[in-house]
Amino acid sequence: MYILMLLAMFPQYQDKVFDEVCSIYSSKDDNEVTYSDTQQMIYLDMVINETMRVMAPVPLVARQTEQEVRLSNGVIIPKGLQVAIDIFNMHRRTDIWGHEAHIFNPDNFLPSNLDGKHPYAFIPFTKGIRNCIGWRYALLSTKVTIARLILNYRFSTTFEYQNLHFVEDITIKLKETPLLRIHERNKNILK
Repeated sequence: MYILMLLAMFPQYQDKVFDEVCSIYSSKDDNEVTYSDTQQMIYLDMVINETMRVMAPVPLVARQTEQEVRLSNGVIIPKGLQVAIDIFNMHRRTDIWGHEAHIFNPDNFLPSNLDGKHPYAFIPFTKGIRNCIGWRYALLSTKVTIARLILNYRFSTTFEYQNLHFVEDITIKLKETPLLRIHERNKNILK
């Protein structure tokens, strides 16, 4: 999971996720993740979204126009034309995400930073009637998995974010996959 790689590269964000998860579980008798628990994981939501922004799972999607479309600049896209949507680069546009759009920063998803952004500025699962049918399940299962992992393990790496190089493919791939170190956390941390 790329999210673990990014959290290993940015331990300050991993610590924030850990603190959030601990705050939820410190008052529980067990470590089971419930749906209501996941709704409290606001910072983890931001981390997941930022991961999908900088590393769009599907970097390019194609659609066929069902009708003629006139763009705001006057260009007409005829009916039946295949259109490619470059999600990877759209999620890194500086006019949308700021001058550090290429940098991993979960604060991009603070409500104050999302104000005024077009609803289609962030489309990891695409949008509209052809969006991913399993997007809710994907997000929920990711939250549960990451919460459990971060609660029990700390992740580290010597690989640096600026050294990530991507390979063009149907799904996002890296030229070189960073190695992660997995450190077991103290089991008594919540007691």
